[in-house]
Amino acid sequence: MDAFEIQPYLSVGAIPLNASRDHILNQLSPEQIVPLPFLEPRIGPIDACEDWGIFINYDDALTSETIEMFEPAHPILEGIDLLSMPYSDLEQWVSRQDPDMVSSDLGFTSFKFGFSAYAPFKEEDPYSPCESVTFFRKEEDLQALVMRLTRRSASA
Repeated sequence: MDAFEIQPYLSVGAIPLNASRDHILNQLSPEQIVPLPFLEPRIGPIDACEDWGIFINYDDALTSETIEMFEPAHPILEGIDLLSMPYSDLEQWVSRQDPDMVSSDLGFTSFKFGFSAYAPFKEEDPYSPCESVTFFRKEEDLQALVMRLTRRSASA
Protein backbone atom coordinates (compact mmCIF):
# COMPACT_ATOMS: atom_id res chain seq x y z
CA MET A 1 0.00 0.00 0.00
CA ASP A 2 1.18 3.51 -0.74
CA ALA A 3 1.48 6.37 1.68
CA PHE A 4 -1.63 7.68 3.43
CA GLU A 5 -1.88 11.47 3.43
CA ILE A 6 -3.39 12.60 6.73
CA GLN A 7 -6.06 15.29 6.91
CA PRO A 8 -6.48 15.82 10.67
CA TYR A 9 -9.95 14.86 11.93
CA LEU A 10 -11.13 14.17 8.36
CA SER A 11 -9.36 11.26 6.71
CA VAL A 12 -6.41 8.91 6.51
CA GLY A 13 -5.72 8.67 2.79
CA ALA A 14 -9.00 7.64 1.16
CA ILE A 15 -10.42 6.34 4.46
CA PRO A 16 -12.76 8.94 5.97
CA LEU A 17 -13.27 9.43 9.68
CA ASN A 18 -16.86 9.74 10.89
CA ALA A 19 -18.19 7.74 7.92
CA SER A 20 -20.42 4.68 7.83
CA ARG A 21 -18.84 1.24 7.79
CA ASP A 22 -20.58 0.47 4.48
CA HIS A 23 -19.13 3.61 2.90
CA ILE A 24 -15.62 2.71 4.06
CA LEU A 25 -15.87 -0.88 2.86
CA ASN A 26 -16.99 0.42 -0.55
CA GLN A 27 -13.91 2.68 -0.65
CA LEU A 28 -11.50 -0.17 0.12
CA SER A 29 -10.98 -3.71 -1.12
CA PRO A 30 -13.45 -5.64 1.05
CA GLU A 31 -11.67 -8.95 0.39
CA GLN A 32 -8.64 -7.61 2.28
CA ILE A 33 -10.65 -6.46 5.31
CA VAL A 34 -11.10 -8.85 8.22
CA PRO A 35 -13.69 -8.01 10.88
CA LEU A 36 -12.21 -8.61 14.33
CA PRO A 37 -14.32 -10.05 17.15
CA PHE A 38 -15.70 -7.70 19.79
CA LEU A 39 -13.23 -7.29 22.63
CA GLU A 40 -15.83 -5.95 25.04
CA PRO A 41 -19.54 -5.14 24.78
CA ARG A 42 -18.95 -1.37 25.09
CA ILE A 43 -16.51 -1.28 22.18
CA GLY A 44 -17.80 -1.22 18.61
CA PRO A 45 -16.51 -3.43 15.80
CA ILE A 46 -13.02 -3.26 14.34
CA ASP A 47 -12.07 -3.96 10.74
CA ALA A 48 -8.47 -5.01 10.15
CA CYS A 49 -6.26 -4.97 7.11
CA GLU A 50 -2.96 -6.16 8.48
CA ASP A 51 -1.37 -6.23 5.01
CA TRP A 52 -1.80 -2.45 4.99
CA GLY A 53 -1.16 -1.94 8.72
CA ILE A 54 -4.63 -0.58 9.53
CA PHE A 55 -7.34 -1.12 12.14
CA ILE A 56 -10.57 0.84 11.64
CA ASN A 57 -12.59 1.24 14.86
CA TYR A 58 -16.31 1.96 14.79
CA ASP A 59 -18.72 3.28 17.38
CA ASP A 60 -22.05 1.64 18.22
CA ALA A 61 -23.69 3.36 15.22
CA LEU A 62 -21.09 1.73 12.89
CA THR A 63 -19.45 5.07 12.14
CA SER A 64 -15.65 5.21 11.96
CA GLU A 65 -14.30 6.59 15.20
CA THR A 66 -10.56 5.96 14.95
CA ILE A 67 -8.04 4.56 12.50
CA GLU A 68 -4.95 2.93 13.96
CA MET A 69 -1.90 2.48 11.74
CA PHE A 70 1.23 0.38 12.22
CA GLU A 71 3.97 -1.04 9.98
CA PRO A 72 3.84 -1.45 6.98
CA ALA A 73 1.59 1.65 6.76
CA HIS A 74 3.07 5.04 5.90
CA PRO A 75 0.88 7.78 7.42
CA ILE A 76 2.15 11.13 6.12
CA LEU A 77 1.42 14.35 8.00
CA GLU A 78 2.83 17.58 6.59
CA GLY A 79 5.42 15.58 4.63
CA ILE A 80 6.54 13.47 7.60
CA ASP A 81 6.13 9.68 7.75
CA LEU A 82 4.94 9.31 11.33
CA LEU A 83 5.98 5.64 11.61
CA SER A 84 9.49 6.08 10.19
CA MET A 85 10.76 8.97 12.29
CA PRO A 86 12.48 8.19 15.63
CA TYR A 87 9.96 8.62 18.44
CA SER A 88 11.94 11.34 20.25
CA ASP A 89 12.19 13.41 17.03
CA LEU A 90 8.48 12.94 16.32
CA GLU A 91 7.51 14.03 19.82
CA GLN A 92 9.73 17.12 19.56
CA TRP A 93 8.34 18.03 16.12
CA VAL A 94 4.72 17.70 17.28
CA SER A 95 5.33 19.60 20.53
CA ARG A 96 6.74 22.56 18.56
CA GLN A 97 3.58 22.60 16.41
CA ASP A 98 1.07 21.78 19.17
CA PRO A 99 1.64 23.43 22.56
CA ASP A 100 -1.40 21.53 23.90
CA MET A 101 0.14 18.11 23.18
CA VAL A 102 -0.26 15.70 26.11
CA SER A 103 2.52 13.20 26.91
CA SER A 104 2.13 9.98 28.86
CA ASP A 105 4.14 6.87 29.75
CA LEU A 106 2.99 5.28 26.48
CA GLY A 107 3.37 8.15 24.02
CA PHE A 108 1.51 11.38 23.34
CA THR A 109 -1.73 12.84 21.99
CA SER A 110 -1.91 15.84 19.69
CA PHE A 111 -5.28 17.55 19.64
CA LYS A 112 -4.14 19.95 16.92
CA PHE A 113 -3.37 17.07 14.54
CA GLY A 114 -5.98 14.64 15.87
CA PHE A 115 -3.77 11.65 16.63
CA SER A 116 -2.05 9.69 19.37
CA ALA A 117 1.35 8.04 19.09
CA TYR A 118 1.85 4.74 20.92
CA ALA A 119 5.42 4.06 22.03
CA PRO A 120 5.47 1.81 25.12
CA PHE A 121 9.28 1.55 25.04
CA LYS A 122 9.99 5.24 24.51
CA GLU A 123 12.09 5.53 27.67
CA GLU A 124 14.28 2.50 26.88
CA ASP A 125 14.63 3.23 23.16
CA PRO A 126 13.67 6.81 22.22
CA TYR A 127 15.28 6.49 18.77
CA SER A 128 12.97 3.72 17.56
CA PRO A 129 9.79 4.74 15.76
CA CYS A 130 6.50 4.52 17.61
CA GLU A 131 4.63 1.22 17.33
CA SER A 132 1.41 2.78 16.07
CA VAL A 133 -0.44 6.02 15.54
CA THR A 134 -4.19 6.39 16.01
CA PHE A 135 -6.15 9.10 14.22
CA PHE A 136 -9.46 10.18 15.69
CA ARG A 137 -12.47 12.09 14.50
CA LYS A 138 -13.43 15.48 15.84
CA GLU A 139 -15.65 15.22 18.89
CA GLU A 140 -17.06 17.76 21.23
CA ASP A 141 -15.43 15.94 24.14
CA LEU A 142 -11.98 14.88 22.95
CA GLN A 143 -10.88 14.01 26.47
CA ALA A 144 -13.67 11.41 26.68
CA LEU A 145 -12.51 9.91 23.38
CA VAL A 146 -8.94 9.66 24.64
CA MET A 147 -10.18 7.93 27.79
CA ARG A 148 -12.14 5.39 25.67
CA LEU A 149 -9.04 4.77 23.54
CA THR A 150 -6.94 4.27 26.66
CA ARG A 151 -9.42 1.73 28.05
CA ARG A 152 -9.54 -0.01 24.66
CA SER A 153 -5.72 -0.28 24.46
CA ALA A 154 -5.52 -1.56 28.02
CA SER A 155 -8.11 -4.26 27.32
CA ALA A 156 -6.45 -5.49 24.10
